[in-house]
Amino acid sequence: MLVGFLACTNDNDLKSVVENSTILKKGSGEAIEYPFADSLALKSFSKEKDIVDYEFARKLTLLELKECGFEENMNWTGCTLSKLPIVFFDFKSTPRFYDFIVYDAESKPIGKVTAYAQKKASTVIKSVSSEIPSYSETLTKFGNDNYQFFTDWMGNQYVGEVGKTNAKPNKVFNIITKSLMPQAELSELDDREILDYVGNEVLPQLVAKPQDDAFRNVPEALLADDEIRDEIEISKNFTVEQMKDSMETALVKMEKEAQIYWNTLTEQEQEILNTSDAEISNPDSKFLGRFFRRIFSGVDTSPHWIDKYENTPRFNPTNNGTLWCGPWVASYILYANQNVDKYMFFEGCAATYGELGIGNILLKLFGKPLTPVEMSWSMPIASGGKIWINPMLMFADLCAYDQIKHYKKPALRLCAISGSLHWTLAYATKQTGNWLWRNYYFVQRDNGTLVGKSNTIHNDSHYTCVDWWNPWLMVWD
Repeated sequence: MLVGFLACTNDNDLKSVVENSTILKKGSGEAIEYPFADSLALKSFSKEKDIVDYEFARKLTLLELKECGFEENMNWTGCTLSKLPIVFFDFKSTPRFYDFIVYDAESKPIGKVTAYAQKKASTVIKSVSSEIPSYSETLTKFGNDNYQFFTDWMGNQYVGEVGKTNAKPNKVFNIITKSLMPQAELSELDDREILDYVGNEVLPQLVAKPQDDAFRNVPEALLADDEIRDEIEISKNFTVEQMKDSMETALVKMEKEAQIYWNTLTEQEQEILNTSDAEISNPDSKFLGRFFRRIFSGVDTSPHWIDKYENTPRFNPTNNGTLWCGPWVASYILYANQNVDKYMFFEGCAATYGELGIGNILLKLFGKPLTPVEMSWSMPIASGGKIWINPMLMFADLCAYDQIKHYKKPALRLCAISGSLHWTLAYATKQTGNWLWRNYYFVQRDNGTLVGKSNTIHNDSHYTCVDWWNPWLMVWD
């Protein structure tokens, strides 16, 4: 995980200041050290327009934990948060996330909450976890007390030295290979630049012709359903330009909802800051009871999931080499439905139209790709005409939420990991928000580290927000 701690001088040249907090594990003398950020440095960032003051973020995190059900679902009732966060930096040397450590009534660390440090979402909570990363241990491996941790817009993790605010880091190392990253690759794209990059560089590759192949094996049972048949007809004629429009719609929606959220909460900022933790946690709080139940309530926040995926143990296909994410996720869908292993079949179907490499910035396609078109025509063959994947990319988390909740069908998510595009399967979901904004969280599985584990659909540790630019594919199984 990512960690940063820093302070700044009058000329805004950032230097590292460590405020280590030592907590004793219950029943042992083993000390846990967390490299929390310096309060003065954190306050300097709050002057930036889109950066959330860390104390305000902490109070809002406490509020959302309670009002959105995270506290109860995680069995954290009565918990407290660290006074200072561990900071995750972007490539403009400004905070991207705050990690707050969660303590029980006996001051024992029992988890952490990752909060947004930038006003880009209509929520402050990105994810919660009962597992606490080894922040200091990871940092120590790089042998420099002045190094912090970074994450880029795709979620890749690095260690390096923070630069001046709104400037590139002085140096950054790949967290896995420990190799020094070229300065030219330390690009912090804003949302509009991400939209242009994905729309112009990635989408044309994902919908590569012959597109008709995706629809040549659609199961007859799906064609017999009027609603699904209409969706298929729309998908057949969906163009790259329409996908880009859909992506922009998702961005505009996110921006508007985030603006409403932060405007609404900022109106009460001083009163929230003046409210004690105990008062926030008090279910009978008069002011908070009236105001925040209206802000954070009003939607179904219960989890929804698909039993056959939740109850299917981790899938380890027969393979002597690398397990590629596309073939793995396709074969996992088949395994959960028919209990057969056809990983090698899907790997054989991958890249039938050639390696679709992307050289710009850090992205490249998949490693050994299994494109949406390849998934669509190969899945009905592997499943005996029972399962199909719609190749139309959809940029709305609501679509994936409805797919899981209403249709009891999973959705494939395309994200980025280690500089490559990456497939995950979402099979459980929940939402928070109200009539002004919504936030969606998903449990996902992939070919590497399991984002969600079996029998954990009621544990919010395994639900996480996804990036707005991540497209979805709907699975019909």
